[in-house]
Formats: sequence, structure tokens, C-alpha cells
Amino acid sequence: MSNNYTKPLVMTGAAAIALTAVGCAKYEDGPSASLVSKDNRLCREWSIDEYDGYDVSSYGIVWEFEKNGDWSQTVHEYDNPTTPQSYEN
Repeated sequence: MSNNYTKPLVMTGAAAIALTAVGCAKYEDGPSASLVSKDNRLCREWSIDEYDGYDVSSYGIVWEFEKNGDWSQTVHEYDNPTTPQSYEN
């Protein structure tokens, strides 16, 4: 008689765990599980398309983050995209 209750109970428990695991992501846009550390996912070049709700994709803004904590920003001028302006930390 206990087998009749065990199977539905196990299925309900498995479904609850699966739904909880999916809903508890640490980062909104990131993966729920990764073998790469969060620092290594951040440390690269990022092209900025939108900033504070404004479309800035035509400005050619690039942010680069290094593992040692340094960062740099390169902005290509709107009128002259071949002359970048660089800012470094």
C-alpha cells in the first residue's frame, strides 16, 4: 500500500526541486551554472550598445576589464571613427 503513495510523493518532490533550481539564478542574464569564474566571464572587451536607456551603439564605445582590476574605455568619435579616445584606470 505504501508504493501507491511513494511514487506521487517522489514525483512531486522532484518537480519542486526542479522548479526551485530554475527560479533561483544568481545573475539575471548569466548562466545558472558555469565552470568559468565570474571574474573570467567579466574580463574581456565589451561593446556598449545601450547606456542608461540611450542607444549609444553609433559611438563605438568599448570597455575592457583586466584580471588585475584595471579597466579601459575606448570611444570612437562620432564624426571621425578612426580616431579613438582612450581612458584608462
